[in-house]
Amino acid sequence: MNALRQAAHDYIDMRRGLGFKLEQAGRGLIDFVSFLEANDAPYITTELALKWAQRPLKSQPSNWAKRLSYIRGFARHRVATDPRTQIPPDGLLPFRPKRARPYLYSQDDIRRLLSAALEMPCHYTCCKLRPLTYYCLFGLLRHNAALAASPYLFTSYRGNRLDVGDIHRTFYALSRRIGLRGIDDSHGPRLHDMRHVFATNTLLRWYQAEQDPERLLPILSTYLGHAHVADTQWYLSASPELMTEAMRRLECRWEDRT
Repeated sequence: MNALRQAAHDYIDMRRGLGFKLEQAGRGLIDFVSFLEANDAPYITTELALKWAQRPLKSQPSNWAKRLSYIRGFARHRVATDPRTQIPPDGLLPFRPKRARPYLYSQDDIRRLLSAALEMPCHYTCCKLRPLTYYCLFGLLRHNAALAASPYLFTSYRGNRLDVGDIHRTFYALSRRIGLRGIDDSHGPRLHDMRHVFATNTLLRWYQAEQDPERLLPILSTYLGHAHVADTQWYLSASPELMTEAMRRLECRWEDRT
């Protein structure tokens, strides 16, 4: 085993020891090392990294960017022991994933959605809690009666945990009932958009309280479980109200300078 291959195995073992699975990335790095060996390259170069990352040629740009990210992480580790290592610069093979446009629920939307949940029919005598279960689930509340003796927070009438598919289908049905979705619409407001509402309202409150959202973003990012603050910064441009507040603050800063 040559030094580069040994270094790749050591890097993968170290990362896995820190809790990262590196299943796809681990296989990719070993394949990249084989690619370097086939090209008689004793160290990582940006040129060969790009050639390997862009295989196969018919693959999606998102896959190319992901493959190059494997190499970039390994190269940053490897350069400490082999200064010849070239780290592929950020910005090569850029890819920005297409985000679903969030739906920002109004307070009236949420009230109507919860009211519709309470009006859900119960087809069995054993599922009298079904409306309350979805009322609590969609309202992000906890209702002790729905717990019974089950270890699950929200349960079906059989006592098992709710199926995620059933949750989404129920949500879509209620959304159509109150007019948030058309009868035949395959796209529209999602449960995940509740997170957008929370994040947007939090940022808006910070602006209105004259706090610095940029400084507080890491707190919100951690709460939302984002791996990168940049994923949370996206919310700053997702709401017209937030953009208005941001522009107002920017104008105030320019006025203070003049």
